[in-house]
Amino acid sequence: GFTKGPQLVRISRDIYLVDTPGVFYGPPEKLALLGAYNPEKLRDPEEVARKLLEPYGIELEALALRLGKIKRGGEPDTRNTAVLVLRKNAQDPPDEFRSFLLRTKKPSGKGGQTSTALSSSKQ
Repeated sequence: GFTKGPQLVRISRDIYLVDTPGVFYGPPEKLALLGAYNPEKLRDPEEVARKLLEPYGIELEALALRLGKIKRGGEPDTRNTAVLVLRKNAQDPPDEFRSFLLRTKKPSGKGGQTSTALSSSKQ
């Protein structure tokens, strides 16, 4: 959410946090990773999402297909998938985001087994 005015938040019995409205500066791509910029407004959310997925060995196109994000004609909807990835990265705790990515990654085991898309995942 957005802080509309100063707020005093009690952290513990003796510790308080003063939350005040503030301004974030920086490139929109980096701000989107923090959740401080709407990823739908990025010129190229796919580029940012690809960089985020790279360490996990996940390709954006493959992720779109596994999640069922497909445009007419059967092409993967990489833009909407990228927005989803950037939103989950900003909103989910790191372990939950990593778990989401690993659940959607195609297994590399024998027998050509594949996992199903995340129909029960909260989105």
